Amino acid sequence: IGQLTQLKVLRVSYQLVGSIPTHIGNCSELKKLELYNNAPSNALPTEIKKLEKLKILSLSWNEEGMGETIPSELGSCHSLEEMHLDNSKLIGTIPSEVGTLSNLEIFTAFSELTGSLPSTISRLSLLKILNIVNNRLSGDLLTTLNSTLLEHVLFSYNRISGSIPTEIEFRWASTPKIIVRSLE
Repeated sequence: IGQLTQLKVLRVSYQLVGSIPTHIGNCSELKKLELYNNAPSNALPTEIKKLEKLKILSLSWNEEGMGETIPSELGSCHSLEEMHLDNSKLIGTIPSEVGTLSNLEIFTAFSELTGSLPSTISRLSLLKILNIVNNRLSGDLLTTLNSTLLEHVLFSYNRISGSIPTEIEFRWASTPKIIVRSLE
C-alpha cells in the first residue's frame, strides 16, 4: 500500500484482519481513510501524521486491536474535516492535540473513552457536530463549546457537568437541527 502514493480514498471494511501497515503514511495524497468493521491487530500507526491532506477519517465499528487511545499524531492532520471513531473499542482519553485540527467540522466518538474533555476542543471554531455519547468523559461543558457553527451536540451517558451558556442556548433555540441530550 505504501507504493500507492497517489491514492486518494482507502476504504476497507469486513476485510482487515492483521496489522494496519505503517507505510500508510506514504500515501501522501490520501483524502479519505475508512477502516470500519475490521479486526486490526494494531493501533493506527504513528505514520498517520504524514497524511497532511486527509479530510475524512472513519475508524468505526472495529473490533479490539485499534489501540486504547486516539493517537495524538492525528493532531498533525490539519486538513481533517471529519473524524468518526464510533464503537471502535477505544478506552483512553481524547488527546488535547484534537484541538489543533482547525478544519474539523464533525467529531463523533461513542466508544468507551474516559478522562476530561480537553479544553482545546474550544479551539475548533468550524465544529458543527460533536457527538460524544456513551463514553465516560468528564469535564465542564462551558469550556468545550465555543464554535458559533455548532448544529448538533450530543453528550448523554457521560459525566459532563456545567450548564449551557445563555448566548449559546439562544442561538441553538433558533436552529431547528440542534439536538442537545441531557447530562447524566
